[in-house]
Amino acid sequence: MHFLKAYLVKKTVQGMLFMRRYVKLRAIEIVENIVEMKATVRQAAKKFWYRNLRYI
Repeated sequence: MHFLKAYLVKKTVQGMLFMRRYVKLRAIEIVENIVEMKATVRQAAKKFWYRNLRYI
């Protein structure tokens, strides 16, 4: 049972690290697009398929 708990914690931490890396890379991609195209945040959001623009 302890092995299973340790395994689940390890997988959860690995998943969190993957998501953190994914979010960071996605943010860099969006920022690069904004700078290169001289776009607004809303224009970039539309290009990258962000549908909820209420917070932008």
